[in-house]
Amino acid sequence: MKKILGIGLIVVGAILVYYGLSEGSSPVGELSEALTGSPPERSLMKIVGGLFLMVMGGGAVIFRSK
Repeated sequence: MKKILGIGLIVVGAILVYYGLSEGSSPVGELSEALTGSPPERSLMKIVGGLFLMVMGGGAVIFRSK
C-alpha cells in the first residue's frame, strides 16, 4: 500500500514541477521576472512543492515497512 502511495506522490510531484517550470517560462512569467528580478512566486511554489512530494514519495517507496 505504501508503495502505491509513494508512486502516486512521485507522479503528482512530477506534474507540479512540470507546470511550475512551464508557468515560469510563459510570456507573463518572463515579464514578471524581468520587472521584479525574480521568478513568479506561484511557479516557485509549484516547483518546490513538487520536489517535496517527489522526495516524500521516493522515501515511501524505498523505506517502506515490511
